[in-house]
Amino acid sequence: MRITGIETTKRGRYALMVDGEFAFSVHRDSFLLNRWLQKDAEVTPGQLEQLRREDEFRSAREQAMDCLTAAEQTGGMLRQKLLRRYGEEAAEAAVLRMEELGLINDREYSRRFAADAVNLRGWPRRRIAAELQKKGVGEDVIAEALADVTEETEIETACRLLEKQYREKLRDRREREKAKAALQRRGFGYEVIRAAAAQVLEKLPQAQPEAEEPPEWEDRTEELLTLIRKKYRKNLTDRPGIEKTTAALYRRGYPLDEIRTAMKMILEQEENGCDD
Repeated sequence: MRITGIETTKRGRYALMVDGEFAFSVHRDSFLLNRWLQKDAEVTPGQLEQLRREDEFRSAREQAMDCLTAAEQTGGMLRQKLLRRYGEEAAEAAVLRMEELGLINDREYSRRFAADAVNLRGWPRRRIAAELQKKGVGEDVIAEALADVTEETEIETACRLLEKQYREKLRDRREREKAKAALQRRGFGYEVIRAAAAQVLEKLPQAQPEAEEPPEWEDRTEELLTLIRKKYRKNLTDRPGIEKTTAALYRRGYPLDEIRTAMKMILEQEENGCDD
C-alpha cells in the first residue's frame, strides 16, 4: 500500500489518498507528529488503523474541550454528544480525560443542580432525580445530591409556590383543587401537597376549615363512578391512561381526591370480581 496523495481540506485537516483512493483525513497535529506521512511512502494496514485511531481520540478530546467551554456538562451528557461523531472507545477515553483534568465532576454538578432546582425552580425530589437521570448521572450520585432535600424541604417549597401563585384563591374549594393539581404536575406527592395546602390555609386570616366530606359527596361519587365506567374505563390499564383520565375529569370540575378514590374503587371492585 502506498500514499499517493495528501490534500488539505476546508476544515484544515489532511486527507490521505492511499493507492489512488481516499482513506481518511487527520488532524494537523497528527500529520505533523507522524513524519512518515509523506507522498509515495509505503504503509501497512496496521499503520493506517493506528493512525486513524489516534487521530479519532485526539479529535474527540478537542471536541470535549469545546463542549465544556460552551457549557458545564455531566459525564453522561458529554458522552452522548461525543457519540454522535465518534466511536464508543474514543468518546469514553475523552470523558475520562476530562474527569482527570477536573473539568467534569458529576457529584459537584448534581449537588448544585439540586440546590438550584429547589431554591430557584421549586422542584421536588422526584423531578430533580428524573432530570439528573436524563443527564446520565448515576443513582448513587443522585442520592447524595438529594440527601438534603427532605419531605420537610418539599413541603416548604410547595408552601412557597402556593403563597406566591395561589394564596388569594385557596379559600375557594375548586381553585384550591386547581392549585393542588398544578403542584402535582410539578412532581410533588399527594401527602406533601396536602400538608402544604393545610399550612398555607392556616396562615390565611379567617380561613374556614374544609369539611372532610361535603354533603353532596356520596351523590357526586356515584355520578363519577358511572362516568368513569361509561367513558374512561379503557384508560385505566396503565399509568398514562390514568393520568389522562384524571386530567379530563379534573377539567370537568371533579376534585382530585374524589377522582382518585373513584378510580381506585372501580379497580378494586373489578379485582374482586364485582361489576358494581
